[in-house]
Amino acid sequence: MYDEPTLNAGDVAHLIGEEEATIRRWHHSGSSNHFGTKRGHSVGYSVREAVGFAIARDLVNVRFPVPLAAKVARILTWRNPPEHATISGTPEELAMLAPEPGSGILQDRMQWRIPGSTRSTITVPVGRIWADVVEKAGRLRRARAG
Repeated sequence: MYDEPTLNAGDVAHLIGEEEATIRRWHHSGSSNHFGTKRGHSVGYSVREAVGFAIARDLVNVRFPVPLAAKVARILTWRNPPEHATISGTPEELAMLAPEPGSGILQDRMQWRIPGSTRSTITVPVGRIWADVVEKAGRLRRARAG
């Protein structure tokens, strides 16, 4: 249910409260290495990837580059988090997250510039974001079914 690429960029935008153009821009700015399945001329996204976009958005808002934000978000959405799950750390600590063995999440070979504008702790409510996007996706699926 969470991993089928049944959503388009407009659906993802609706689920996370962004403009469709923003999702497309992030896709072309480096998140395509972590989110999306190419289908001809279009790209399909799963609910898990929509959650990843929501988490990446929060990181982009604190000046993470899109490719690094997408990588961190992909690592955080590898498993279904409990609703109370949060991740906290400095930008450097969040950027150093590594995927679990066997996840298939590629390590970027480039060193992305870690945002230096803040040294304070960033907290991302991963579980709450997951629950919110999954609930909205369920409503969308039910509306389409009929």
